Amino acid sequence: MKVKFVWWRLRDFWYEQVNSRWNPRQKWLTDKIPRTYCDKVELIPLLLYTCIIDFVEKEKALERIDWEGSFEGGAEFREKLVECYDWAKKGREEHQKRSDAARPEPLRDFSHEEMFIEGGDGFFEMISSEEHYGGPTEVVYAEHWRLEAEFEEIDSGWLRWTVENRSRLWT
Repeated sequence: MKVKFVWWRLRDFWYEQVNSRWNPRQKWLTDKIPRTYCDKVELIPLLLYTCIIDFVEKEKALERIDWEGSFEGGAEFREKLVECYDWAKKGREEHQKRSDAARPEPLRDFSHEEMFIEGGDGFFEMISSEEHYGGPTEVVYAEHWRLEAEFEEIDSGWLRWTVENRSRLWT
């Protein structure tokens, strides 16, 4: 009786601790997790959108499942799933590129000594936005901030939708 218990414990330890570290069961997901530190505000969308992309591409959810016949509102769910997939695959990156392109360009390249002016008390102050960009911060960053707020709203909406509909993400 004791031998069976020991064998079972060894097999369980091998499967749970050793084998799963060398051969993870969700490799498609663990490959996306950065090897370096990553803030949770970046990690959570990365993981959720990776789940959506895997569900559509690897599990072939759009081809395999009869969404209209599966449940009431299945056709609408399929449409939302396609929209969410498109946002995760291309939309986020394109929107981020537009937002980055909307950042103001400096009037010229400033050296470190030109960017920071020593005050009388031994501390350094950065030059004003007018000197650096040619206008007040609120004006020169207005479009960038607008796009960032728009991105946050769209992204949060799709993340919320993914969590709310997680029970339907199976094939």
